[in-house]
Amino acid sequence: MNKRKTLSLLSVLSLAILTSCGTNTADGQTHGTNNTNVSVSAEEASNVDLSSVVTWDSSDDDFTITTSDGTYTVDNSVYTISTSGTYELTGKLHGQIYVNVPESDTGEVVLTLNGADITYDQNSPVYIASAEEVEVKAQKGTTNTITDTRAEETTEDDTQGGGALYAKADLKLKGKGKLTVTGSYNNGVHTSKDLDIKNMELVATAPNNAIKGNNSVEVHSGSITAVSTGGDGLKTEDSDVSSSGNQKGDINIFGGTLNIYAAGDGLDAAHDVDIYDGVDEDDATVTTVPEINIYTAKFSSYTTSSTTTNVTNASVLYAPGGNMGGGGMSGGPGDNMGGGGMSGGSNAEKSDTSAKGIKAANIITIEGGVTNIKAYDDGIHANYGTALENGKTGLGDVYMKGGTTTIYATDDGIHADRYLNISGGTNEVTYSFEGIEATGINISGGHTVATATDDGANASSSSISGVSSSINVTGGFLQVNVPSSGDVDGIDANGTYKQTGGVVIATGPSSEMAAALDVDGSISITGGTTVAFGYMSASSSLTKTSKSGSYSAKTYKLSFSKSSDTYEFTLKYTYSGMTAFSASGTVTVA
Repeated sequence: MNKRKTLSLLSVLSLAILTSCGTNTADGQTHGTNNTNVSVSAEEASNVDLSSVVTWDSSDDDFTITTSDGTYTVDNSVYTISTSGTYELTGKLHGQIYVNVPESDTGEVVLTLNGADITYDQNSPVYIASAEEVEVKAQKGTTNTITDTRAEETTEDDTQGGGALYAKADLKLKGKGKLTVTGSYNNGVHTSKDLDIKNMELVATAPNNAIKGNNSVEVHSGSITAVSTGGDGLKTEDSDVSSSGNQKGDINIFGGTLNIYAAGDGLDAAHDVDIYDGVDEDDATVTTVPEINIYTAKFSSYTTSSTTTNVTNASVLYAPGGNMGGGGMSGGPGDNMGGGGMSGGSNAEKSDTSAKGIKAANIITIEGGVTNIKAYDDGIHANYGTALENGKTGLGDVYMKGGTTTIYATDDGIHADRYLNISGGTNEVTYSFEGIEATGINISGGHTVATATDDGANASSSSISGVSSSINVTGGFLQVNVPSSGDVDGIDANGTYKQTGGVVIATGPSSEMAAALDVDGSISITGGTTVAFGYMSASSSLTKTSKSGSYSAKTYKLSFSKSSDTYEFTLKYTYSGMTAFSASGTVTVA
């Protein structure tokens, strides 16, 4: 095995400068071979900084592969694994791990990283061309790196692997050690099939997508830092149905801590995004609660070309949830939000390209976890009408069922093209252009507070066949905060508003054109409680409470004459007058 070599001064006088020429292997993958020597004169050598040339690393410096049940060969620093089995990788390699296991071998390939440092500049440092399933395991207590030093991709080349860790097979990332994957060519971690992550401390950074599984991405546990300086954080691409009947394109998060910094979208799913509380794989009695922190576009500290590539301590340097208060970051759009607020209208304060916190082509479901989003676009967004490879079109629905979700967004906080269904969870939009928006908004549970500079809750005009513009409240708690002046509405239904239960606190200006509750169609309030600070044009058979005077920006308690229930809420601005309808009797705000 070659070790680190030291050059003598005489060797420097005739220093050979190596240049790379590409050669193609039988599988079409491009590698490089060093074959050109250029002499350097003694005079030129005398000007050379010896500190930069007296040592050099051979292509397989101190690197070893140990296996008891596998088979591999070595050729010009490319280690080719040709059978299933377990392989332990240790030491520094300036070369490539190339997995090429025939389809007839249905066993699993396990690459156990035990202090491995793999760097390559000709192709993907770890390239899995063929295998039934591959597991990359970071041994407990070890630190491992996979570094791609190719120039960034400018044209598509099928002979080049699409990521620093690239697979054309189902890929599992496991182990209780640490793995840092640095992509320079395209993506960081990329598989053309399913990607599953458990336990590992993973740091992935890339100029395009930090982590990509074409068919699916699942996170069960571990600590993940995903940094994309020009693309998405976590991404899927395919939306077809597999031969076994499984839907492709989903992102599922059941546990772990994720810190995502993306120039584009934080999570971008070709089909669905699902966030749930999971079950610990070592103890079925323990619930795993995912913590997800997403920063996009200008809110990511890594978006510009001048940002650092050292993201090892990103979760420490950029604390989860930091700067996510209602006022926004220093210099951000929240700074000029005084008592009078901003006037409504078009939104100029958002990214020109998609930079959403969570985006899906079909459905987004949040049923658990703690999710913090700071997006230079919509916080959460589900598309309707996207053509899917399964022959269907995207439904465009968002379900908020549980967990705690906090959103700061320069466009919509939560946006569903079709239906937004809130049945549980604690959901807060601390800043947005429009707080929550969908064609149909259905609220049956949960605690939701949305602060916006335009409409707090907007049922948009319907362009979807069979779906009418409507807001329906049957339970839960909804509060919307908008400025007390300008062309803004607290609740704006470009159709109907119907309430049969729950508590709604709406705020807005005191005019018919801009109001706390503005409905183009019919208003029906037959149950629950509606409290409006500002103008509301509605009638109801429920007990009505009206108070004139000013309600300043502070915290209040809502109570009732016929119920022991109480609710605490905070007004962001000063409003004129209060009108309430309640099935629980007279309303008191104090």
